[in-house]
Amino acid sequence: MDIELNIDTYTELGVSVSDTEDGSSSAVIGGDTVDESTLGTYIVTYDATDSNGNHATQVTRTVNVVDTTIPVITLNGASTITLVRNLDTYTEPGASVSDNDPSTSSTVIGGDDVDTSVAGTYIITYNVSDPSGNSATQVTRTVNIVNPPSTHRLGGSLDPGSEPSVSGFTYSGPTVSDGGIGFGALLNLDPNKPFTNVIPVGEPSEIILKLSNLDGATHMEHVSMYFLNQGTSPVDWKDTSITWDKFKGTTVIDPTHLLSDVSIKSTQIAGDMQYTVHFTFNDEMKTSDILIKGWNIYKNTIEQRYSNAIQVVNVPSGTPTTIIEQENIKQVSLNSATPTSLENGIAHLTQLGIIRVSSDSKQSVTVPHWYENVIMWWQNGQISEDDFVASSTYLLRHNVLQVI
Repeated sequence: MDIELNIDTYTELGVSVSDTEDGSSSAVIGGDTVDESTLGTYIVTYDATDSNGNHATQVTRTVNVVDTTIPVITLNGASTITLVRNLDTYTEPGASVSDNDPSTSSTVIGGDDVDTSVAGTYIITYNVSDPSGNSATQVTRTVNIVNPPSTHRLGGSLDPGSEPSVSGFTYSGPTVSDGGIGFGALLNLDPNKPFTNVIPVGEPSEIILKLSNLDGATHMEHVSMYFLNQGTSPVDWKDTSITWDKFKGTTVIDPTHLLSDVSIKSTQIAGDMQYTVHFTFNDEMKTSDILIKGWNIYKNTIEQRYSNAIQVVNVPSGTPTTIIEQENIKQVSLNSATPTSLENGIAHLTQLGIIRVSSDSKQSVTVPHWYENVIMWWQNGQISEDDFVASSTYLLRHNVLQVI
């Protein structure tokens, strides 16, 4: 008889004994002890002797402990994995094997070698056979390496700051930079004073993010800044964004090639981290929202959206040192000890990065004579900062204000 290794149980069936002198009697069972956990052939013997010492012919039973059960392979992790080329890494999760024979070895992994630098579909195979020659049904895993939408790997790291509290964070949001040399367009994102930052195409720009993590700066894991259409929700991973991640580094998602010269500098300030993001816009962008998302290693999150925060426009480039007032063509110096309201207004536009100023430039700006009235209205509070910047940007775009 056959019994399955580690599955069936051997139950002794015994034998019957008959004798003309003694009638029925019992037999002595001997031979091998059947071990259901060990493959092999076992011989069980049956002997009997009557009261006169007559011995019966020995009877035997053959018990075969066999293995006809195929192993079963179970994948560790998902059967399909999708990774981003040159961004993610593939770590083989392996597979587990269950079989009635404990000596069955681990799976043999074959198929394709996953190359995360080359987009494509890779099939990984998993096979195993037990010592009895029973082969498992092959199991496969599909690994898809996909191209990111213009994803650029960058160097650098990042860092955080204060208010309001959300899930273990305090958050102050982006702030105005201090105007370091080489960065002209300084973005001011103040939730208490909504303001559209008008940035010229090609102008290096800067945003500073300050995050305060109550568990300590070193526990920061991820910070993302998205440029989104007004009111767009939810965020899609293909949206234009700049991201720092503790484990993946810094990336730019830029499907329309809007950004260039992106870099991030991180500075730890006490228990906070400050992330200074530098970038330049290559093309115009309509008025858009900026969304900041972040979390720490415990997955406590923050999210802050700034509506109508930024607009990118084409403006005449240049670094004027003088202003020529049209109609009466009048030159004025920007370095005057007693600047006029016109000079103050143009200087303010240079501080916002709308117009660049360099002391060694010979360029100038031409303005209509009535433009000084616009500046005076702004200085006297008769028109808002937003209206002044928007109108000045419009005049620059349409060459009413010209850099020559």
